Amino acid sequence: LFALAYMLPSTVGKAFEMDEGAVNAYAVGVLDGVVPHRDFLTFYGPGNLWIVGGAFEVFGESVGVERAVGLLYRLVIVLSLLVLGLRLGGILAGVSAALVATTIMADDLIWAYATYGALAFGLLGLALLAEGVAAASSRLQTWLLVAAGIASGVAALVRFDFGLAIVLGA
Repeated sequence: LFALAYMLPSTVGKAFEMDEGAVNAYAVGVLDGVVPHRDFLTFYGPGNLWIVGGAFEVFGESVGVERAVGLLYRLVIVLSLLVLGLRLGGILAGVSAALVATTIMADDLIWAYATYGALAFGLLGLALLAEGVAAASSRLQTWLLVAAGIASGVAALVRFDFGLAIVLGA
């Protein structure tokens, strides 16, 4: 709740028109059947555009919806760092990681930037992996490890250059 309240004001303001505009325009194009890397050039993987396009399909096409996706990315980063910190270093480490991430990310205008999307899904994958390895039941462990693999795969779809970091982090 603290992270949400602290970062929410950063969703209002003027962004980098070309960068945020490209995400919005390309996500709308994806809904119309345009294929990234075939019909237009993008420096990142198609995952971010699919995620933003999916949000547009559900909630309507607007900058507000796109920025909500960006806020969700940042909240996933904070919560994943909290889980990793708790698992690896205890309560103080978890809370410290979450507070530091919150305060650092709130300095930027919040929009659906692919780097934050890849970081969110990569850290989510690592958090699920850490929880899966420590799980008591084999059934829960299986589900957590599968979810970790899916989250890590989504991270690579958002930014394919994060693939090596995901493998080394695991």
